[in-house]
Amino acid sequence: DKNFLKAYINLGVLLEEQNKYFDAIDILNLALKQDNKNYVIYSNRGILLQKIKKFEDSVASFVEAIKINNIDPEAFYNLAISYKKMGDFDKAIINYKKAISLKTDHYRAYNNLGSLFIDLRRFSDALECFKKALEINKEYIEASYNESFIFLLQNQFIEGWARYENRWHVKEGGKPLYDLNNNLWDGKFLQGTLL
Repeated sequence: DKNFLKAYINLGVLLEEQNKYFDAIDILNLALKQDNKNYVIYSNRGILLQKIKKFEDSVASFVEAIKINNIDPEAFYNLAISYKKMGDFDKAIINYKKAISLKTDHYRAYNNLGSLFIDLRRFSDALECFKKALEINKEYIEASYNESFIFLLQNQFIEGWARYENRWHVKEGGKPLYDLNNNLWDGKFLQGTLL
């Protein structure tokens, strides 16, 4: 019954939100006994398996999801994350690129691919990925930080430090943390003040 299956999936999500990952996995396994052709269940289980650091099992779950629906960019994205955690960088790269090919504005996939390129010391490839992520979402702080890190790693301190400091100016969602047009210091004497 589809309503029963939906209840299993919703219960799995609820348990995940409560950080009860093992219970959520058990519920999703029950859901798979009801419908083993539901790629969402496999994907959700894969994410949960990542959270408990069972990366080989998460790979198997995402592979099953992709067998059912091979056009879901999130399944490829999450599969890439598991491969990266397992140290299989070649497969991670392939799957990040597949996620991007399916969803060309997947800025998180660009960012994670760039981070992987840093690990491989492929700095120009990494920088290209971070720039693309920031073209898509200019307020994506993680990509801005990673981009600055590339410049700092290459001894381009002025460029890198300016970009590194810029990440504090915006929080996720694009709202300023403070008004950059006004001074934070009001001119009062600061001796004895903790900054």
